[in-house]
Amino acid sequence: MLLKDSIHVFNDGCKTSLLPDKLLNLLTQKQLLNYSQNALKTVAFTGFIFVDDVTYVFLPKSVNLSEEPEYIRSCCSILLRTLQKFYRQFNSNNIRQYGNGLDKDDVECLSEFSTYIDIIENWRTYGAYNKRYTKQFRSNLTRGKINWQRTVKTVTPFITKSQTPYYPTFSTTISRTKEIEAIVKIQKWCTAVADEHIGWLLSHSSSLLFPELSHHIKNVPFSLQQMAVILQQELQLTFDERSTHQLNSLLKFVLNDSLYAQQVGEIFGVKHFWIVWENILRKTLSDESREYLDKMPQPVYYDEDGNKVSTNKIRQIPDIIIEKEDKELFFLDAKYYNVDFNLPGWSDIVKQLFYAHTYTISNPNTVTTTAFIFPKSRNNRKCPKYVAVVSPDKKEDSNQNMQSKLGIIHCVYCDVIQKMKQYINSEIDNELRSYILNEINQQRA
Repeated sequence: MLLKDSIHVFNDGCKTSLLPDKLLNLLTQKQLLNYSQNALKTVAFTGFIFVDDVTYVFLPKSVNLSEEPEYIRSCCSILLRTLQKFYRQFNSNNIRQYGNGLDKDDVECLSEFSTYIDIIENWRTYGAYNKRYTKQFRSNLTRGKINWQRTVKTVTPFITKSQTPYYPTFSTTISRTKEIEAIVKIQKWCTAVADEHIGWLLSHSSSLLFPELSHHIKNVPFSLQQMAVILQQELQLTFDERSTHQLNSLLKFVLNDSLYAQQVGEIFGVKHFWIVWENILRKTLSDESREYLDKMPQPVYYDEDGNKVSTNKIRQIPDIIIEKEDKELFFLDAKYYNVDFNLPGWSDIVKQLFYAHTYTISNPNTVTTTAFIFPKSRNNRKCPKYVAVVSPDKKEDSNQNMQSKLGIIHCVYCDVIQKMKQYINSEIDNELRSYILNEINQQRA
């Protein structure tokens, strides 16, 4: 979809035949493609790519690109804020990861992405960089803050009839701010570049946030090396937290080599959006798995004498567990699939059934239910309601017996954009949670 002249929007997982050559070459170089058995190549990326002054946005699977342009622009903005929040949580070790998590390239992309937003937010909040300093002077008025220690040392008082000292003047201190011209030039250039790339995502319209700065893009104040030296020198003389943060953001911006390699392009996003999707669902469904992971039965190796063999610990770790008051546990598996084309395979099905089956044997007083949670179909097609293991003889009683012992896996669908909005706002999806806890078992046909 063409959102406007310089902004093109696709879905994660789209066919590479839809992409221009230069963008495809970049995705290939960065290994952001999937290859199927029939040699069909698809994109494996969610986020933003800038090539030759053109912005390419890859929204999550299942987002309907045939909607109105304003809705799509809103989706792009929501994706930006989702990735920003995810990166903050990742940095604060507030992301639960087991097995294969974010790789180095994902982390670097999110870091650069965060810097762009920091620079814009710093300008929007504080304006031009300035440095606070104090000025000392003498005054017979209480102008500024009286420095009593300096006053006592430098001013001779009169002694009044009541034997109290009277100071005719005071040593006073006034705090002032002063713009550092070179730093402000660098800041305006960095802010203009960041605004050109992502300002339209942060504003309430498709325009720039700071159009008054747009002419600074072509007026590069210094070479990148000179900018870095100026910023590093100022950092050595700066001690307050706000100014240090501003300077570090600017320094990171100018030191990032990929930022200026326009012939290659700039990338802000993740290859493995399924990690973000899992975290979104954990937060919005109020995951309770930490309370139950130690109660999950675990596989153990034994030698021929029946002794446990010391190996790396193998664990059963469901994505999400939520509990109903009457001792019923729901094992939920976050599946980032485009259900119009693909569904979980055998290993995913067995894993979910095994979670529930082994937990029920170990805890016979607990009822267990399992479900896959998908982004909903963008084509509103009829999607599977549940997954069951059936007997090859197709006999009704055999299948009922199989399902009563193994259980079934329900399929639940939700709007990925709505979920991201809830995640950004730290909201619990009580409606979906209630549906899972109270209605899911009644939906079985």
